Parts: sequence; structure tokens; C-alpha cells
Amino acid sequence: MSSLPTWIFADGTRLEGVQTLDAISQASGVAIPTSAQPWFAPLPNGTLLAGSPVFLELDGYDPNGGPLSFTVSSDNPDLIEATVLVNNQSLRISVAGYGDLVIHLFDHLVPRVTQRVTGLAEAGFYDGLLFHQVINGMSILGGDPTGTGGGGSA
Repeated sequence: MSSLPTWIFADGTRLEGVQTLDAISQASGVAIPTSAQPWFAPLPNGTLLAGSPVFLELDGYDPNGGPLSFTVSSDNPDLIEATVLVNNQSLRISVAGYGDLVIHLFDHLVPRVTQRVTGLAEAGFYDGLLFHQVINGMSILGGDPTGTGGGGSA
């Protein structure tokens, strides 16, 4: 990279420096919503496996910058429980050569892990660490100061 910020798009094209929303929209192929009404992107149909949760990210905007609220329902509540998660923390990490990575922490499922990870992040533990294993399209592993997967925090 020769300048920051650098925008790298799915098709491999790059834009460098501060860009307008129109330039980013054109390069990414993602239209800027122009409706005068609040809007939500439609959710795709999906398959639910018995006993397995499915988390859906909601994408919406209000042209006046107002707050958006979400509700969910199931047409068969005996079979599928629909729940809106609230107050879960996210951790944003800046990754060199990639950009920002947002990790959803799911406090309601693993509160002790969330507390530990956020405490380490706030203390600077992860600063400068590498992802020691990357499996394309599947997972990344990091957080080990030795870079081997065998270290970590005490």
C-alpha cells in the first residue's frame, strides 16, 4: 500500500486515499440507498438445522439518521424460536493489509470469554500480533504472542 486508507474490492480493484461515497459505491457495486423512507435489506431464505442457531445480520438505514428498531417473529413458534439479540459487544480490530475486522462476541452465550477478550484488547495484548493460522474461507486463528498457537495469555 502506498497510502492510507486503501480500499480493496472483491474484484481486486483498489482505490487509495480518502474517497467520496459515490466513488466507493461505484467501485464496490453497492448502491447508496436514496429512499426517503427507512429501509432494510431483504433476508435470503435459509435452512435451519434442528437445535442449531442461525444468526442473521440486519442491514438497514434511515435517511434522517434516526434509530432503527427490529422485531422478529416465526410463523411456527413451536418449531422455531425467533429472538433479537441486544447489547452484545463487538470488537473492532485493524488488520494491516486488510482493514477493519469486526468480531461479534455473543456475550449471552460466553460471558466469561467475552470479558477476558475485551479485557486483553483494552490492555493492548493483541497489538501487533499476527494471525498464525489462516484457512481460506473457513477460519483465522490469532492472539498468540509466540505465533505458534501454543502460547497465549495466562
